[in-house]
Order: sequence, then structure tokens, then C-alpha cells
Amino acid sequence: MIEVIRPWGPKAGAWCFDRQAGEWTRFIPRIDFSDSMKIPPSRPSLAGEKGQLLLPFGDSRRDWQRRKSEKYASFFAQVPEEARHMAARFQTRFGEQWQILQFINRAGRPAFELVRDCPALGFAVARNFCYRPNTHPARTARRLVGMKRRQTCAWLGFPVKEQSVKILGKIPPECVSMMGLKFFRDALQHEEIADILSHCRRVHVGVMRLASPRLFCHFLPRLILEVASSRREQTIAHSAYMLISLLDLADEHRRNRMIFRDRDQLDAAYQEIWAVGEYSEMIDLDSVIIPPPPLLGTPGIEPLHSLDLLIEEGRVQHNCLGSAWQIRQVAKGHVYYYRGVPPACPERCTFVIERESGKWVLTEIKGICNRPVGVATRAFVTGWLKYMQFPATEEDEAMIEKEKSGYFKEVPF
Repeated sequence: MIEVIRPWGPKAGAWCFDRQAGEWTRFIPRIDFSDSMKIPPSRPSLAGEKGQLLLPFGDSRRDWQRRKSEKYASFFAQVPEEARHMAARFQTRFGEQWQILQFINRAGRPAFELVRDCPALGFAVARNFCYRPNTHPARTARRLVGMKRRQTCAWLGFPVKEQSVKILGKIPPECVSMMGLKFFRDALQHEEIADILSHCRRVHVGVMRLASPRLFCHFLPRLILEVASSRREQTIAHSAYMLISLLDLADEHRRNRMIFRDRDQLDAAYQEIWAVGEYSEMIDLDSVIIPPPPLLGTPGIEPLHSLDLLIEEGRVQHNCLGSAWQIRQVAKGHVYYYRGVPPACPERCTFVIERESGKWVLTEIKGICNRPVGVATRAFVTGWLKYMQFPATEEDEAMIEKEKSGYFKEVPF
């Protein structure tokens, strides 16, 4: 697949060529513009003026690094520095930085000021077709930038109040996402939720996740104010996931729901319920037998081969792995769970494999709090899965040894 990316200018955009379809299509690249501040310095070349190496067996890797640095520098240099720095404040998981950059590129200085003063509202305007379908998103974005911000909120479906603009202005750019803002828009329709959020100093991921109609009636305002002042919950909603787990357990066993006054009480209740012995008794798993793992573990990948490990993984990673249904699926042999552990694995993760057509396939892989994992982590797990089921032949092993010995190293002339 061939990709062409123009980051700035009247013809800016990103296209990829599909060889099978034989056509160019637009796509959203996941470019991290913060890398423009981390370009490695170019090293002096070992070649002379005419390009010939000064040493007969000189290392060409320095020249390759220099050329790579120059290409990165020339790519990022096309973008104005202030626009590049503004886009770098956002996430990169779903191309948020690219979308903000193209919004500023097309709508000009008013768009830059909107993103600077209210990142969440600026992002919503950039992705306006996600909040209200229309046929000309770029033209609509330029029109919305010229409106008063309260009118812009109304067009996007947020409550028509100055309060909405102030609350959106408290959301840091690194906490902005398309789906997060959609759920948050629904939460702001409730006046009691909006009133409490008006008193929060910052509205980060932990606060946005708690501002849910389902969760809001199960804690006092003091709890959400404590979460708002916590840096630990800026990108991962620990308190919200603890509360969801407790509510799910109460629903399953028809227990009375508690109203938590602060984070300490919530954490104490969570630790008490998720004690391995007590939890297994509550969901009646004493008779469950976990089968041995179908594929052995390796450095960085460990099978969750016991009830204690499965429940502990659900507690630590804040996911649904500790639920009775998931554990019974493992006991029946339908699926099997593993965990990726650094440093061998690029990041901490939990993944599940399922048997299909006589082989095990990867069906889901998530980080803490069900967050998406990086490309390197997914490649590491899929490589392990392929190697464990289809071991390398003697020819493959010989080829690997040759690569390690430098047999295929390119020798410059």
C-alpha cells in the first residue's frame, strides 16, 4: 500500500493507494507531531564530497540516520511551528492530532484561537459531522468558527448555556476523544450533573467517566471533586471503573447499592469485594476447574491458568475478566486468557485467544481499563501466537542465525 501525506497548505491531505482496488482513497494518519521536537540530531557523514566512503568498510548506518532525520525535519517544517505545537497536545490513538491540524489549516486563525482557548469545543467543531451529520464538514467547520461559542455548542447538540462552554473549557486536550465527548454531551443534559461539574477545577477522563447518569446517583459531590484534583485519574478513570464493578456485582446478586461519600470509602469497598476468596464465594466458582493453557507462556507472555490469577487480573487491569461468565467460558475450554508483561512485552496488556477451525486466534487485546494497545504490542502478541502454533523450520532457524551473524548486512561500495 502506498501512502501520500501533505500536512499543510491548500492541497493538504492524506491518501493511500490500494493495489487490489486500483484507486486512491483518503485516510486519517496517526502522526505524532510531538516527534518533531524529538528528531535525533544528524551525525557527520563518513562519505566525502562525491559520496564515496572515506573508509573501505565504513558504517553506512550513520548516513541512514542522517537522511532519516533530514526527511523528518523537512516533513514537519512544512507545518507552522505554533500549529504543530498545538496539535501535539492532543492524543494520537485515532488521528486526533491530524484532524486538529487540518482544521487549523482550513479554517485559519479563528480555528487556532478556538482550539487554544477551548480544546474540546475546537475538536468537536473539527469533527462536526460526527456530532451532527452534514455533507460539507470543512465548510461547516469554517461557519461554526465564526459563531458565538454558545451557538456553536447548540449546533453540536450541547446545552445552550454559557455553563456548557465553561465546562468544555476545563477539559485538557490530552483527554479529548470523539466518543468521550459524545457521552459527555449526553451527561450535560442533566442539570444536576452540569451544576457539580461547574465546581470542578479540571474535567479530565476520571471526571468525565463519573459524570454518567448511571453512576452519578451513587456518590456525593465530594467524591467527584476529589477525583477532579487527582492527577492519577487524568487519563485513566480508576474511580469510575471501581464503581462500575461494584454496581455490576450488586445487580447480579440483588444487593442494596451504596452511596459513596469519598474516594477512600469507594476504594475500601472495592478492595473488600475483590478479595480473591470472598469474590469467588459470592459468584459460586468453588467447583470451577481451569484447564491447562493450550499454548505455553514465554518471557513477556504468561497464561492465566488459575482462578486466582483470573480474578486478580480483572482487579488489577480494571476489566470484566473476573466476572462469572468470563471464568466459566475459560472452564469450558472455549477461550483462554493471557497477560503481556513488560519488559519483554512492550506494554502491560490482557488478551484472549479463541479456538477456530482447529487453531487458536487472537480475538481481543486490551490494556488497563480496556484501553487500546499500541501497534508494537499487538505485533508482539500475534508473533508469539503464530510461533507457538507454527514453529520455525530448520531452514527458518538457519536463516535467523545468518541474520544475527550479519550475513545479510549490506556492504557499501
